[in-house]
Amino acid sequence: MTFFFYKNVIINVLIEMIGDFMILLADVFNGFNSLLQNAILLFGLGFLFAAASFDTKINKLARQILIGITIGGISLLIMRNPWVLEEGLIFDTRTVLLSVTGMFFGGVTTSVAVVIALVYRINLGGSGIYSGVATIIVSALIGINWHFIRHIFKKIPFYIEYYILGLVVHIFTLACFLLIPWPQAFDVIEATALPYLVLFPILTMLLAVVVHHQKTRLTIERSLKNQKVLLQASIDSAQKMEIFAVDKNYNYLSFNRFHEVSIRKFYDSKIYLNTSFLDVITNETIKDRLIKSIEKAFDGNSFQITLEVEDNPGSYLEETFSPIYEDGKVIGATVFIQDITLRKQYENEILALSYKDALTGLNNRRKHQEQLSKLTNP
Repeated sequence: MTFFFYKNVIINVLIEMIGDFMILLADVFNGFNSLLQNAILLFGLGFLFAAASFDTKINKLARQILIGITIGGISLLIMRNPWVLEEGLIFDTRTVLLSVTGMFFGGVTTSVAVVIALVYRINLGGSGIYSGVATIIVSALIGINWHFIRHIFKKIPFYIEYYILGLVVHIFTLACFLLIPWPQAFDVIEATALPYLVLFPILTMLLAVVVHHQKTRLTIERSLKNQKVLLQASIDSAQKMEIFAVDKNYNYLSFNRFHEVSIRKFYDSKIYLNTSFLDVITNETIKDRLIKSIEKAFDGNSFQITLEVEDNPGSYLEETFSPIYEDGKVIGATVFIQDITLRKQYENEILALSYKDALTGLNNRRKHQEQLSKLTNP
């Protein structure tokens, strides 16, 4: 009887322990599930934010405020889907968002987002109100001031730096939980230490990498846009020279204003980027001559030729052809065409004067010697 009694007691204790463990596991799972949903929301909105360039025509301050309002709205959506430990104690990924915002967007934008988050958190109230307010302010301040210490991490990959940022932010975040009434504060820190020290630094790193690549892409796009504007302005400044580039299918890659006007004048055609150059030039003689020269450029040759225009005797052009390279391969050609008729006339006049005696206007010795040379060496 004694054996069966103790056996039943042990079984009951084990069942009770397993039950308590399952309840604890369920609580942890529910907590992590809420945080996981919160993280998914964070990154869904993060990628949405990254897709927006905010490259507006408004002034810098207004743009900073607009971005701050947007991020503040994102923080509200995050805070409306928290992990609720108990009434008044809510946990979410606002610290991830605000620290990354502070690092990348500076004081004005972050301050606007912080004010929006603070108003909402204070309105929620509860025993965690002071720690909640502190986490918002501390995470934002660390992000804003991160540039003062980031030079320490110049020699490490940027994503490792962002992980360190996340770790530092959430160590301080856990310290803010000490503002919760004691001894409850220690229970809260114990319950949240794992996600805040393991999951949240990784989330910070990932979100920072997303924004890092987005800002890099925007910087490159702006640089390319500025270069394109400068290049177009440069080639348009050539008032008497046609400049254009074609790919290996003879589609326009670029052209200046003078070339566009010339095509409209001589061929009554409007050209656009990717318009086929072969469809524009209707004079077959000129087309064949240009194709041969461009094909020579496609073979990697740069050269210049001077010629008399086929359909306009007495007019002369100077044409320069060069290949366009990308990764060592020819992908197209540039063409510079300048009307040199006046220059040719001046050259002919100077040449004619060089054969005349200035006083009598008769052929000089040089002219007679050349004529004599032609007669003796037919």
